[in-house]
This record gives sequence, C-alpha cells and structure tokens, in this order.
Amino acid sequence: MADATFDMMRLGAFIQALLAAALFGMATPFSKTLLSGLQENQLAGLLYLGAAVFLAPGMLRARRRGAALPAGDRRNQLYLLGAIFFGGIVGPVLLLLGLRFSQAASVSMWLNLETVATAVLAALLFKEHLGKWTWLGTAGVVLSGALLSVQGGRAGVMGILCVGGACIAWGLDNNFTASIDAITPQASTFWKGLVAGTTNLAIGLTFFLWQPGWDWVWALALGGVSYGASIVLYIASAQRLGAAVKCVEHAAAATEKEGVGLAQAQRAAERRLEAHPLLVHEGQQLARPGDGHLGQRLVGLPAGDAVKIVEEFLLLV
Repeated sequence: MADATFDMMRLGAFIQALLAAALFGMATPFSKTLLSGLQENQLAGLLYLGAAVFLAPGMLRARRRGAALPAGDRRNQLYLLGAIFFGGIVGPVLLLLGLRFSQAASVSMWLNLETVATAVLAALLFKEHLGKWTWLGTAGVVLSGALLSVQGGRAGVMGILCVGGACIAWGLDNNFTASIDAITPQASTFWKGLVAGTTNLAIGLTFFLWQPGWDWVWALALGGVSYGASIVLYIASAQRLGAAVKCVEHAAAATEKEGVGLAQAQRAAERRLEAHPLLVHEGQQLARPGDGHLGQRLVGLPAGDAVKIVEEFLLLV
C-alpha cells in the first residue's frame, strides 16, 4: 500500500514538474514573435509584470502570515536588490536582444549557459568548490554553445554574446537569491516581477516609441503563464515530493515496528529518495556546486518536515 501511494505521489510530482518546464519553455519562442511589435525593455517589463500579477494573490496570503518578505537586515536587502537588478532588469533585456539576432531554438540551447555561469560565479565569488566532473560538464556546455554560434555567422556571435551576458546576470541572481535568508521562490519571482518589470517598462516607454495594442495583453499573459504559473507548478511538484517523503517515513516506522532495525528502515527510505526522478539529475552537481551532496542534504532532513525539504530542494535547484 505504501509503495503504491509513494509511486502515485512520485508520478504526480513528475507530471507537475514536466508541465512547469513546458510552460517555462514557451517563453523563448513566443517572445521572439512578440519582439516584432515591442522593444526589448517594453517586452521584458510586461513579461515580468505579468508574472507579478499572477503571483499577487498568493503573496497577499503570504503577507497575512508574515512570509512575504525576507529577513529585513541590510545583508538580505542588498542580496535581494542584486537579484532584482541582475535577474529582473539586466538579464531579460540581454536575452531579448539575443533573440533579435538569433533563432529561438539556438537561444533556448544557449540558455544552458546559465548553469555554467551559476557554478563558475559560485566558485569565484562565493568560494565554493567545483569538482572535476563539474568543470568537465561546464566545458561541454560552453563548447556546444560556441558551435551553435559559429553556424549563425556574425548574427550568431552577437546572439550568443547577448545570451551569455544574460546567463551571467542570472548566475549572479541565482547566487544572490540562494544567499537570502527565508525567501520563497514565489516571493523572489514576485518582487523581481514587480520592481524589475516596472523599471524596464518605464525605461521602454520613456526612451522608445510605443503604441498600446494586443501585443501588450499577450506579453502580460505569457509572463503570467511562463514565469508565474510555471514556478507555482514547480513548487507544487516539490511539495508533493515532500508529502511522498513523509509517506516513506511512515512506511519506515512501520517496518521498524515489525522488528527491522532503525538503520535498515532509514536506508530503505534513503534508497527511495535517491531513486526519485526529481532528485536524480545529471546537472544536480551544477545547481549548487558548493554542496556537492544534494541527495545527502535532502535525505539528512527529517523526512516529515516537508516545508524544510521543499525550501532546500528549490534553492539548490
């Protein structure tokens, strides 16, 4: 019975994570289309404001619980401002500039450079350790991106430079966000959407020609779905995973009651976690290279503490 319940929870988490990835992946090709009628700052602002609008109801509920803002000390505020500036203002504009020069398919592949930037910046600025396999993986991603840019000629080179700059900006954003105490992914996305979206839209309306039209509506909707709904679905998948972990804990406790030692029950629970598709991923060492033990950190937490597991899982990934 416990096996069937765990498998159903695991399948539900996988479907939600897959749907979140699909919604997020929609942003690049549809943004390419919207650029025909909108300038880069204008489109970036509308996309991020759309995400903020989508997440606003949840943030209002979080505010009532006192969880809408991170800890109010100066260090956390500076990290949040850095995440908003690099991740919400600079990064999206550079990405859209790259879309001007290159095909959406190439840009989607180049976005893998964000993982490289996150890992390298964590090593250089935050003094985190990268293993040899991590360096080998990052080299492979950079090489594949270079090959794609060569095929596109001069426009391809300009495209990868812009997208590479965006990935560096998002790498800084990832490291800043991971350093903020007690901020949820929803809160991070909301504040970036509200502040950075307003800033980029103001720049676009002040310094460039504009005309209201349906493009504005589609851009807001795309931002709400690709950046707002996708993060909600992703968190829901992680929460379902946390519930599955609790199920494993109960099964382990029952096994222990039947005479199997605590160590054996715990090992059984750990094997279930390590086999979970959301935890076993080739890129997990790149996600937060300083840890190097993503599975161990998750397994080391109390299995019933779903909230803590979700926070650790999302910040690491």
